[in-house]
Amino acid sequence: MSTLILVVTAALSLLLANAPAFAQPVGKGSCAGEAACTGNTGNIKNNACVGDFACVDNAGAVGNGACVLFFACLGNTGDIKNNACVGDQACQSNAGAVGNGACVGGAPARQTRATSRTTPASGTRPA
Repeated sequence: MSTLILVVTAALSLLLANAPAFAQPVGKGSCAGEAACTGNTGNIKNNACVGDFACVDNAGAVGNGACVLFFACLGNTGDIKNNACVGDQACQSNAGAVGNGACVGGAPARQTRATSRTTPASGTRPA
């Protein structure tokens, strides 16, 4: 009997060790997307951290409608106010506070492998 308890305890420990860390509370409509809040420890308001990997390893508080799109607040440690950090990688690895509506816009330029030229996120090539 004690062996069975030990096995069950070990199995639960492994499962819980790999579970995402969510601080409470997480608001309505938040943490939507693939692994959107994995490893997050900051408080998350409504409709925040929306997008794949939007708030992975985030430690700062996230306001309503903030941290939206791909990697928007990945590794962030500063507090993000309402409707801020909207765009791909908008506040990735940010360490300072971000005010209401700040850091909003299109995705940053990306390096493409095929051309080795920087192209806007829209996919058009520079002249």
